[in-house]
Amino acid sequence: MEIFKTIKNILPIFLLVVLVFAPFLVLSKEEPTIYAQPENVEITGEFTDNPFSRRYSVVNGQKNTVKLIFDNKGTLNYTINAVAGALVNKDNPNEIYRNLTAAKYSLKAPSMDHVELPYYFYAEFPPQELDIILFVFFSDDEKRQFRGVGYNGTVTIVDPEHSLFDLQL
Repeated sequence: MEIFKTIKNILPIFLLVVLVFAPFLVLSKEEPTIYAQPENVEITGEFTDNPFSRRYSVVNGQKNTVKLIFDNKGTLNYTINAVAGALVNKDNPNEIYRNLTAAKYSLKAPSMDHVELPYYFYAEFPPQELDIILFVFFSDDEKRQFRGVGYNGTVTIVDPEHSLFDLQL
């Protein structure tokens, strides 16, 4: 019977200690370090609708596609985890106009191989010129996280062409 009294007296102290120290356990979890793109990885991108143009058009309301090529020239294997990006002011890249939807992948990029992956996005913006920056997030077999630039260039936002046969309701 006396053991129950002891437990009854210790239990509130134990709960108080847990409530005080639990946030520190959760907050002490470190964010993973994201490293710059290794020199032996080359990432390039091109708009598939007009690959030979120096200035690409992003058409409002339509699916726009960027083909990204991840060229692994090193000895490590990588896994492509995501592609994310933003449309930014072309005169001030720190001024984000709109973030683009991130696409998740789980695509292996073995050593000495290259992988092609599509990135799709839609636009609904007033016609104008903006810069687009696409980042490729990938990791190695040791779970180190990396970020590389898949595409960085100027695009022209345009409205779709209308035909005489397009009906307006």
